Amino acid sequence: MGVSGKEHADYINDVKRLIEKDNLEILYGGYYEPLMSAIPNRDKIGQIDKMNS
Repeated sequence: MGVSGKEHADYINDVKRLIEKDNLEILYGGYYEPLMSAIPNRDKIGQIDKMNS
């Protein structure tokens, strides 16, 4: 179940305003949020590629 802009318009607009004012930065992790320190380097590269695409 995803978040719909229509269902949560006020929240989405608040987040947008905070981002525009540089008061909020959205952070994200690798695909399926892996523990980068616990996986081999070859897998880290794959995770980073998936995250950026």
